Amino acid sequence: MKKIILIGLLSILASCATMESQNLASGPVEVQIDNKKLEDVKSKLIYRLSTSTPSWSIKSQASNSLTVTRPCGTSFSCTMMQALIGNSYSTMLQMDLNFVFIEDGSNVKVVVTSYDAWTQMPGGQINTQSVFAGNKKALQDSLNDFATNYH
Repeated sequence: MKKIILIGLLSILASCATMESQNLASGPVEVQIDNKKLEDVKSKLIYRLSTSTPSWSIKSQASNSLTVTRPCGTSFSCTMMQALIGNSYSTMLQMDLNFVFIEDGSNVKVVVTSYDAWTQMPGGQINTQSVFAGNKKALQDSLNDFATNYH
């Protein structure tokens, strides 16, 4: 029985990897905000992410990049991902979302460069799995909404 479950989980991972490579070829997740300064766009995006539900916290930032993080939660997909990349002794699954800001004249392009789930094992090792491909449409929709409602 354990072998059947393990084979099933490995099949799911293989199909996710195949889907990821196919989705990455279809283009980046990005949006352009016209006639705004990079600092203003970044500030508004940070505000939006920090006030969303569930909220994101800043993990790191530089002048043209931002990484935010939050706990994954208790949904089925979070529980399955925790089981696939961690174990019962690893930390709660965390989600990291990375943005790059590109200034082009008076316009700013916001690009999502990665979206990862990660957990830390008892010995300090960090196990990471990209969830970018499976969330590409939702990420693009969220960026489009951000641009549309930018004031």
